[in-house]
Amino acid sequence: MEFCGYPNCSVNTFGQAYDIVEAVNRESVGLVLDCFHFYAMNSDIRDLQQADPDNIFLFHIDDCEDLPIGSLRDHHRVWPGEGAIPLKRILDTLKEIGYGEMASIELFRPEYWEWDADRTIQMGKETTEKMVRQPFEAG
Repeated sequence: MEFCGYPNCSVNTFGQAYDIVEAVNRESVGLVLDCFHFYAMNSDIRDLQQADPDNIFLFHIDDCEDLPIGSLRDHHRVWPGEGAIPLKRILDTLKEIGYGEMASIELFRPEYWEWDADRTIQMGKETTEKMVRQPFEAG
């Protein structure tokens, strides 16, 4: 289940989505934690701090422009580490709770679509590795 950080979505915070996953209580049901959606509707880091890492099936790393909560949209996403999301805090929390699965970058910024594919892949790799290296390297 992926919550979407938009005001018009019925499930738009990590806490709401996590409560649903816990209530369903099935091994085959878990969360997509997308940093953009986490930030976009002001999800509470304390909810993530209390989460069971086995309930997080996929982690999307991204960043976004510094705009008011509720006004962010997909095209405001930027490379990890180049925006307003407190990525270090989210990554440190994931490490603390024992999450050690994959991270995938997810961006929908139109100007990136114009880039050469090799340049885009390289930039995604470099910015993602730079962010995840510190919290997860020492483990």
